[in-house]
Amino acid sequence: MSKASPRGPRLHRQTLPAVIVPLPRTPTDLYEILGVARTVTTAALHPAFRKAAARTHPDVAGGSRQAYEAVRRAYEVLKDPKRRKLYDDTGIVRESKRDKTAGAIEVISEILNKIVATMAMQNIDVETVYLIETLKGEVATMRKTLAGEIKKAEAHAKRFKKIIERTSRKQGKNIIVEICAGKLHDVQKAIEDGHETDEMFEMAETIIAAHEFKVDAPQGFAGFTFTNVSAGSTR
Repeated sequence: MSKASPRGPRLHRQTLPAVIVPLPRTPTDLYEILGVARTVTTAALHPAFRKAAARTHPDVAGGSRQAYEAVRRAYEVLKDPKRRKLYDDTGIVRESKRDKTAGAIEVISEILNKIVATMAMQNIDVETVYLIETLKGEVATMRKTLAGEIKKAEAHAKRFKKIIERTSRKQGKNIIVEICAGKLHDVQKAIEDGHETDEMFEMAETIIAAHEFKVDAPQGFAGFTFTNVSAGSTR
């Protein structure tokens, strides 16, 4: 018989699943983040940006760095006609190149803020949370979502290629082919950016996996994990 812990016997995690706690929903649609309709004019974007930025600025009550950065990013994409058109057509956001390690750390930071905010709202003790499993689960969900976006963009690229292959004009410039060639270039660049973002997520997973967190749940309680973490992650 194994020696009892000073805190009392522990239950095997497989026999008592962790309590699933949903993380707060964060808007991901760029139009929703700015609080505008998809038909918004370019001229109306800046006033909407200023209003959303004032509401989410870290220095005001209820604001945060993550929310403010999301507003800024949404505005930067939607004010650029090419980036907006690509987003409308494919759901892909063409990102500017950035250091993968710095980006991975930023991703982890944003998830940690969501977790801590949820702990505070629901009065959850830090020591009862499967922190590493939750971080892994959130990044895995982000990679899965991104993979779907890349797959959709790749399908768009194939369609444009077929249009280019099948379209001809007897005389003069082939306008349709020129248009599709430009769109194909944009989509291919978005796919490339998507793969770079996935590498950043992979880097975040590597960083997370190098850490451990001591879970100290009370006797008879397995502890908390969060939405997007599978049951197998708590084993």
